[in-house]
Amino acid sequence: MAKASLPSVSLSGSKGSIRLDPTGLLLEQDGTRRRIPLPAVAEVRVDPSGRAASVVLTAPDGTEATRYRIAGPNVASVTAFARAVNAALPERAPGARLGDGADLVEVLDAPAAARTPARQGVEPLLVLIVVACAVPVIGYLAGLVQLIVVGRWFGLVLYVLGVKPVVFGAAGIAMGAHALYIRAVLLRRGVSVVANPGSKSAGKLRCHFTDAEGVTRSVEVNDASVVVDRKVHLAYDPRNPSRAVGRLPVHKRILYALGVALAFPLLALGLFMVPYQVYLSLR
Repeated sequence: MAKASLPSVSLSGSKGSIRLDPTGLLLEQDGTRRRIPLPAVAEVRVDPSGRAASVVLTAPDGTEATRYRIAGPNVASVTAFARAVNAALPERAPGARLGDGADLVEVLDAPAAARTPARQGVEPLLVLIVVACAVPVIGYLAGLVQLIVVGRWFGLVLYVLGVKPVVFGAAGIAMGAHALYIRAVLLRRGVSVVANPGSKSAGKLRCHFTDAEGVTRSVEVNDASVVVDRKVHLAYDPRNPSRAVGRLPVHKRILYALGVALAFPLLALGLFMVPYQVYLSLR
């Protein structure tokens, strides 16, 4: 018997996508949408490469079964999808005669256009944050005193005004590096799912989904994430399910990339206005 609560697993590649929902498997491939009921599925097989899965339909003895092959983003996502679907298939009596699953597949319209508990032991992290904030503040005040003592008044003006370029430039680079790290991690081991969008707050969209283990999760992703058929396609880290990212539209990716690119000259300007002025005062 199928699970009462099905995982929201999905696969998406350059040649199509497929997801598991309460009605069965929803396949989008070659410009056509198909709904495949779970009783029509014999099994889901993972390719030897581990990067693609084949949905094999039931078939009478002596006939060739219909197959649908979908590539995934990584081995972890493909494996999780196959395991979840196979576990959700209805039980069949040994030796039961199987009909042709292709007769149960429903052809739908063309694809619609895009329209873990918290970790404990945060004290060391808090100490690290305090130290990381205190050291540059103390260094900045020491530099301020140095410029006043030697009487470099023009350098002092640059020093004061240069705080914003340093902060914004460093923050932009840090956020870009963090986002790149998260996407690199999820590209390597992320599991693709479809989630139900919820409320928006402070640029974040709260989403709910059932992971590959059948556990209901709630995560926050960028509120610009693409919503298709009132579903958000996202990838989560099975080792840290609270880490997830949604699929962003192309124009948003370009804007974020430009923002990170502008952070480098902004930081360079700030370094000239702040630490370099202190260096000149020491010569």
